Amino acid sequence: MKEWCLDIDSWPGPNRKKWPGLRDIIQESPYGRYVAVLYSCGEIGIYKEVGIFALLEEPKNSPKILLRPRGLTCLVSNSADTTIQWIGERFCVVTPYSIRPSLSLSGKVKSFYGTMVFDLKENKVAYDPGASSEEIISALPNNLLWKSWKRLSWWPKLWHK
Repeated sequence: MKEWCLDIDSWPGPNRKKWPGLRDIIQESPYGRYVAVLYSCGEIGIYKEVGIFALLEEPKNSPKILLRPRGLTCLVSNSADTTIQWIGERFCVVTPYSIRPSLSLSGKVKSFYGTMVFDLKENKVAYDPGASSEEIISALPNNLLWKSWKRLSWWPKLWHK
């Protein structure tokens, strides 16, 4: 992977000088046109680490931010190679995680695991609350409900039923 010029220290998120143990996971798409980043990754519980999601497009010396939705944090898996995955050059797959739990209408805490798939060709995203990223990678489901990236600002309130 050729180096991407990313100024992650200037991106919104925790103060990286105050929290020096934060790390970043950078995963380039197969042909190098895009890069997905989980930045400022840190532990939020025992064996539970999350980072803030961003998606960028080349040129590598001055990348264009395609998506950096406020409030979208994703789980860091045991292997950095499976935290962010690509299906060809078109789809980016991550596991979202809501830091702020929400209650369902029945009063139970909602779980916000599952899989989020970003379609870079159509600028859309789908969320499957019941699938693991391994299931999505092996066979992209036909029944995914695709929404505009613009609706990610409402994550997770309007996305999880």
